[in-house]
Amino acid sequence: MTAEKGPKNDRLAVFGDPPTTTRRYRCKLDSLGDIRREMGRIYREARSEKLPTGEASRLVFMLASIGRIIADSDLERRIQQLEERQL
Repeated sequence: MTAEKGPKNDRLAVFGDPPTTTRRYRCKLDSLGDIRREMGRIYREARSEKLPTGEASRLVFMLASIGRIIADSDLERRIQQLEERQL
């Protein structure tokens, strides 16, 4: 029992087909140090030609965005603490 090809699935799952699983990459991204380590890993993979440079560039851009959010939220927390001390 197959379905017409669509943008997401080539066919529908039928009874008896094993579930499809995709490997999910997990890494800790809670601090700027974590971000730095992950950027380094991506850089090394791109230099070793294990990862296309376009993909590496995209991933590093996303990591840089996460890093800015971490830095901004840390700064926001510190400003809030200073304001609370003045009250």
